[in-house]
Amino acid sequence: RGDGRGWNPWLTGDDDGVVAVGEMGLPGVAPHVVGGVHAMLQWRVAVLERAVAFLRAGS
Repeated sequence: RGDGRGWNPWLTGDDDGVVAVGEMGLPGVAPHVVGGVHAMLQWRVAVLERAVAFLRAGS
């Protein structure tokens, strides 16, 4: 949502309706925030581009 409140009132901070931004991340990987609802994130162009870049370069 990008407003610090998120979609889900039961999660702390910003979220995608299912997962809080603060719960995400991998050690050593820079965070990327992409707007969208959890169930549709896999179809966002920004997500697909980042996934392909990660698979090709490992980062």
